[in-house]
Amino acid sequence: MDCLDRVDNWCKATVVAVTDTDVRVHFQGWSAAADENIRKSSDRLAKPGTRVTGRRAAAKGKRKQGVQWALSPEVLEEVSSRVAAVQDGTLPEEDREYFLEFQLPNFVEKCLVSRFRDRDMVPLVHKFLQRVVRMIAAALASPTPLSPSLPTMLDQLFDGDRACSW
Repeated sequence: MDCLDRVDNWCKATVVAVTDTDVRVHFQGWSAAADENIRKSSDRLAKPGTRVTGRRAAAKGKRKQGVQWALSPEVLEEVSSRVAAVQDGTLPEEDREYFLEFQLPNFVEKCLVSRFRDRDMVPLVHKFLQRVVRMIAAALASPTPLSPSLPTMLDQLFDGDRACSW
């Protein structure tokens, strides 16, 4: 199924449990710690392929700059820990590609265009973005060949993402 995650990205997901009122979904490319219970009636759930095509969310137009985002420190730390896992090589390859090609660029873009409801999040977001830039710089400086997903991510972040408004 397609499911809207906690950072407003449409992702592929699998139902791992069902109750009378809720479904528990597992997001492709994320650990079980990111699994979430969602009401069956929620508009965050969609039929497979209606919001996500292949590995990407279906085109939805440009994100508007300055829209408020209630990003939590927990979600930011979760994504930051995945960046660390990419850096230290502990993120499984199948998760790594999906994370670098889809999830991280969308999350970074949202960080760049959003205003944060909690002003205390701003320095935490800056620290996170610095970590991402350091990861990219280290990959570019490394003598080993680049992962195929890294140039895709760079293209989305800095040039080729037509949905990007910044």
